[in-house]
Amino acid sequence: MKKLSLVIPVYNVEAYLRECLDSVLSQKNVEMEVILVNDGSTDGSKLILEEYVSKYPELFILVDKQNGGLGDARNCGAAKAQGEYLAFLDSDDFYEPDVLSKLIEFADVQQADLVNFDYYEYYSEDHKEKRGALPKEFDAMTSKTYLLANPCAWNKLIKRSCYEANQTMFPARIWYEDIATTPAYVKVCKHIIHYPKPLVNYRQRTDSITSKSTFSVRTLEIIQAMQRTIDAFQDSVYLTEIEYLSIYQLCYIASYRFLAFNKYTEFKECLNTLKSNFPNWQHNAYYQAKPFAFRLYCESLMKGHFTFAKLLIKLRG
Repeated sequence: MKKLSLVIPVYNVEAYLRECLDSVLSQKNVEMEVILVNDGSTDGSKLILEEYVSKYPELFILVDKQNGGLGDARNCGAAKAQGEYLAFLDSDDFYEPDVLSKLIEFADVQQADLVNFDYYEYYSEDHKEKRGALPKEFDAMTSKTYLLANPCAWNKLIKRSCYEANQTMFPARIWYEDIATTPAYVKVCKHIIHYPKPLVNYRQRTDSITSKSTFSVRTLEIIQAMQRTIDAFQDSVYLTEIEYLSIYQLCYIASYRFLAFNKYTEFKECLNTLKSNFPNWQHNAYYQAKPFAFRLYCESLMKGHFTFAKLLIKLRG
């Protein structure tokens, strides 16, 4: 059995795809299969995929399917995985050279069910910024601090047996599918650890979901994604963590996506979702431990003082 199954969903990324695939080829001493899921691309992505599969048939496996969205493509690839470990890589991102063997060795030695690793926010070859998987206020990655970390799928290595036991598929055709899925890994992963080195370059694109220059009504799908996770953790020992995650996603992070376009009515839907699920949200222990400026900003938003909140953003740069 291969040590690693790497799933790469692909949709119309011909400008970035070669850099992604070449970064996989740069990995040394790794027993792996790379499952390339062409999610109905209409540009030249499929031709590039076929080229790499033809050159490296022992490494790459091509799966061609009708477009179903990122979550659906990940599900499709994961269903075909045979490795001991499973990882996802978005096709516009790319790995640092020769890092996967060290990651797998670390997981083996630590007997980890899941490893969260650091990453770079990549703007250009001359500009990339390190981001930690472990929230800076904590000393160790545990099941609880994992729930407070970035929920993205692409900075995680998980045992395939755990992934399959979790039985939480990525939802198809909604944005923020990671938020709806990866928190539930704690239910089946007993040993979650942090690998404190940046392994992947998370490309910052002006046309990405989180940085679009025009507003999309699909931004509201954060509510659907977050509600799915809230529902999955009802009456669980992690409800305090899920409450804080909801504050962070539905209030703090969502504010930047909505206020920039003056979409106040839409943003109120996020805030109402938070308040309806967690009416005493302001008493959350993690929230109370945050700096005063963070709490002032969030409480201004929750009271509908959006102009004042935007002023706070401007004052803090």
